[in-house]
Amino acid sequence: MPRFAVEVPLRWGDLDAYGHVNNGAYVDCLQEARVALLLRGPDGTGPVSELLGGGVIVAEHQVEHRYSITDTSAPVEAELWVEQLGAARFSLGYVLRSGGREALVARTVACPYDFTAGRVRRLTGTERDFFASVREEVRADLRTLPKVSVEKASEVAEWPLSVRWSDLDSYGHVNNVRFFDYLQEARVRFLDDHLLLIDAHWVVARQDVKYVDQITHRLQPYRVRTTVAEVGRSSVQLAAEIDDPDTGRVFATANTVLVAVDPEGRPVPINPS
Repeated sequence: MPRFAVEVPLRWGDLDAYGHVNNGAYVDCLQEARVALLLRGPDGTGPVSELLGGGVIVAEHQVEHRYSITDTSAPVEAELWVEQLGAARFSLGYVLRSGGREALVARTVACPYDFTAGRVRRLTGTERDFFASVREEVRADLRTLPKVSVEKASEVAEWPLSVRWSDLDSYGHVNNVRFFDYLQEARVRFLDDHLLLIDAHWVVARQDVKYVDQITHRLQPYRVRTTVAEVGRSSVQLAAEIDDPDTGRVFATANTVLVAVDPEGRPVPINPS
């Protein structure tokens, strides 16, 4: 069966300070495509639409950027398919295109979840049949990114994270897309303090996020911890962690690859110091 395809409209507000679609907005596009698959399905009947309302959580995202979109007047063309199907989880592969050009390749690992019981549940027969109908024995073209822990770093920067009420999804928890916003806010401040560039700027080339626990709204801030994991000629890999500063409870971990580029978007060398 052909891959599930859907057009996702962009908004002017999806652009960042450089006039490119922000990295977090791409993850929002992935979510819109995923929701369309669950609500509508390939044949338009939406046999597993109740899965979205009843509970499905994202366990992990792997996102690799290939091309920066600057035009929001046309929708993003999204293709997605089921890569792997297990008893209580499934992984989706994605390709996002703009004007026929490949802009992003990604993978999402998700699980059906029973919020009443507070645990992952097994896929039903109907759900398995549905996901099998859009399964393709092809993995998304993503390179392996080494996972680096913040705990092993000698120097870590901390940023207080305040959750907004509007960050919550229909399940009453912070939506998976907002985690990318949190990591970005901490990263921007970290870069300004430690890796400020002259006549160049950083772009996100790859970002992997693993979700460990749900974040709920509260008045006290959470915390994002960020550190440098590796420095290359024109790139740097950062490791980050979102946690509770009082208890140390971890909610998500992330690894991000940034590339230094000039105003024309060409990689430029960075000073390792």
